[in-house]
Amino acid sequence: MNTLGHASARRLHLPLRLLGAALLAALWTSGLAQGSSGDIRFTLTGSDHDGEYVLSGVPLFLCGFGYVGQGSYALQYYADDPTAEPSIVQLNHAGSDGTLPLGVADLLVGFGDISVDGVTYFINTAAGLGTAEVSVVDDGDSATMTVEGTTDGGVEIVLESVCHGVGRVEGG
Repeated sequence: MNTLGHASARRLHLPLRLLGAALLAALWTSGLAQGSSGDIRFTLTGSDHDGEYVLSGVPLFLCGFGYVGQGSYALQYYADDPTAEPSIVQLNHAGSDGTLPLGVADLLVGFGDISVDGVTYFINTAAGLGTAEVSVVDDGDSATMTVEGTTDGGVEIVLESVCHGVGRVEGG
């Protein structure tokens, strides 16, 4: 079987797998699919998946404010066919003052079946796994999140996502 990606990207250490699973589980259980659509554009540099990716008008599992706590913003896109396009999970926790855009970034870009042998590129600034600068702009019924960062493995990610039809959890 051929598996794409650098060996270091394929063989995630147990802590990375656990952090990724925890992020997915937290977002999965805290919100229901809301039917919003979004536009996601990102580039990867320094990996076997180098290039620019543009996903326009894709159905989002969820996007909005407050799903994982007051002052947070989250977006999830799961590809119908993960062998054809990547899946994206991004989260911005509130900063120490409880507001955005300053905060802690989590970003997972996955190719293939990430629960089996897919390739993930992961940034979790709270755990010291990579670095990122993040901004979130709340435009009322839409929101834009921009992430410019580098994974622990040196893969550079520049991502911008726009959520159309932002969800809001009370207190978020």
